[in-house]
Amino acid sequence: MTDNIRELPSKQDDIKGAVEALRRNLPVVIEHYQLVAEVNRAIYLAYVQQGFTEEQSLDLVKATMFGVVPA
Repeated sequence: MTDNIRELPSKQDDIKGAVEALRRNLPVVIEHYQLVAEVNRAIYLAYVQQGFTEEQSLDLVKATMFGVVPA
């Protein structure tokens, strides 16, 4: 029988490492999502300006975000 307990610390260390990396990169991650939000708002406003309703525009932006073609 093999002792799988030795695998646990490395997995925990991997998780800790990922958390530390996220903390180091948090300012960049936040800036990224601020830019994504700015782009999504610009897309939404462009749809509204082209005559789509606010609901349609929001649906189109959501579909764009998730790569879904609206029905």
